[in-house]
Amino acid sequence: MNCYIHNISQTTKYYQGVGVDANTFFQIPSDKRIHYASDDTLLVDIANGTVRISSDGTTDISGVNAQIERLKGTISSDYDDTGRPILRTAAAQKGFHYQLPFIEFESSNISGLHYKDVSGNVILHVTAKYYKEGNVECSDQADADSNCIKTVIDFEPTHDYEIVGAMLLQIARPNQPVRVWVQAVPDVPEAYGGTKPFTQGGINLEFIPPESYFDVDGRASKYMAYSATYHTNKVRMIFKHNAGFKHRIAICYELFKP
Repeated sequence: MNCYIHNISQTTKYYQGVGVDANTFFQIPSDKRIHYASDDTLLVDIANGTVRISSDGTTDISGVNAQIERLKGTISSDYDDTGRPILRTAAAQKGFHYQLPFIEFESSNISGLHYKDVSGNVILHVTAKYYKEGNVECSDQADADSNCIKTVIDFEPTHDYEIVGAMLLQIARPNQPVRVWVQAVPDVPEAYGGTKPFTQGGINLEFIPPESYFDVDGRASKYMAYSATYHTNKVRMIFKHNAGFKHRIAICYELFKP
């Protein structure tokens, strides 16, 4: 499976001690592929849009995650002319295992997040923030009780992973609108392949009965490469609700991880 680096910048880029001239394609040697796939400088440049990945040395693959998938060799078949994989022959990379992270929280409740290991230690892959009008973060619980209109849950493991989908569960149906949007890679501009909506329209949780759940199934796993600089594996859930409204929600991600 061929893989090329396309340097679209105006300067020579160096990866694994090899220079890639400006505005040229460089074919990665197959026996060196694993080293390039874990090259932090190359991964950051891909996320930043200064280099791109190509499967044929002519046309760039569309989207940051699709480019990283090609680089890491997680797809063994060719891409169509839009950059989509034609076929996946494996569920995940060798050495990855299945996991279901389960995250529980309550809207407008600053201390309502629960995501811990079996020993009771907080797992630092999840953050929750609470906002009032003007996209200003609530200063304390009293502020959230009166003014919180948006609860944001970010899921960002400090490792690569492949996401299959997610489930949203609630103990009771809300008696007023609570709408959710899901975005992938929200810190990378859309022009560079980030800020991708996984849902659209604002899903109203009033329509989901408590004995059911909302299931988002991507049909095939999607590779999400970790970058501490560009946050390229972050998934964000945005919940909008009336001021101070409290509603208990759980999110269960379905993924493969190292």
